[in-house]
Formats: sequence, structure tokens, C-alpha cells
Amino acid sequence: MKRMQQPLSAREGTRDLRLQASQTLLSPAEPVLRIAIIDAEPLSRSILVRLCQSISTVELVAQVGSGAEGLQALRTKQPDVLLIDLDLPDMDGFELIRLIVSGQFTLPIVVSAHASQAVVAYDADVVDFLAKPVAPERFEEALRRVHRRRETFQPSRASGLPAAQPMHARHGSSGSPQFIAGEASEGSI
Repeated sequence: MKRMQQPLSAREGTRDLRLQASQTLLSPAEPVLRIAIIDAEPLSRSILVRLCQSISTVELVAQVGSGAEGLQALRTKQPDVLLIDLDLPDMDGFELIRLIVSGQFTLPIVVSAHASQAVVAYDADVVDFLAKPVAPERFEEALRRVHRRRETFQPSRASGLPAAQPMHARHGSSGSPQFIAGEASEGSI
């Protein structure tokens, strides 16, 4: 007689499917993304840490609980992506986003329990908005958006073509693009 296998519990089966999805959906050919988490809630941070750790193309460089610590991590760790909660103890998350967008190539993703803030977040030019609790599939989609946005502003290694620049970018004395709010390049109007 054949012995029947015991079925997995619903929870174990779901966890296994989520891990399989995480391991297969993002291409290992993608460059490593350096991510910093800025969230005042330890439980939320730990969930985001686990999501980061489940993806081989992610390097977690910092996890902090305040805006000031986030700014310090931005300066010292130079992450590619910041996962930012809007409810920080020392500053509004949007204030932090404005500081980032004004002078960095670090891309912000908002992570919040307040889905009503999504429109405001997109108006602040974030890459994505993730509602808590963050689903692994949405996290992966946000990372794909980061890769697409980075490809838009970085030269393709294969093509040898110059990087696409926003219409309001110009090159400074160092040769790197300088972005001036509200300014359009010649011939773009």
C-alpha cells in the first residue's frame, strides 16, 4: 500500500509560494540595488528587512527609525533606494522626500498604512507607493519600477548610447547632469 503524504497547511503553502515568486520574478541579471529603510515601527522595519533579504539583487545598507537617521544613512551609505514611511517621529516623510529629490539620485518609495496618501506621494515624484502590510509581489513590482527609472537616466552598457536626460537637465562643469526645477532645455518647448 502507498502511503499518502500529509498536505501542507494553508500557511506553509502560501509562504512557499511567496518565496518561489520572490526567487523567480526578479532577474538575477539586474544590478544590485542598495536599499535603506526609514520606518519608525520596528515590526514594519523587520517585515521590510525580510522582503529585502528574500531578493538576491538587493543589498540592505541601513534600517533606521527617524528622518534624521535617514538623512545620515543617505549621506554615509549612499543607497539607490529609500523605503520611507510617512509617519516619522522627527519629521514628516514628505519633508524627507523633498530633501532627497532636490539633490540626490536616490529613488524614494513610500511605504505607509495610509493608502489615502498615495496621490500626494506620487505628486512628490516617488517611484512607487506600497500600502502596509506590503505584499511580496508589490514589493517586487516596486523594485522593477526602480530598475526601469534607473535605466531611463543611465547609459545602456550594451548600446553605448548616452543616457537619456530629463528635459530640465543640463551638464555642469563636472560633466554630470544638473537638474534645475522648472527649466527646459533648448528646443524642448
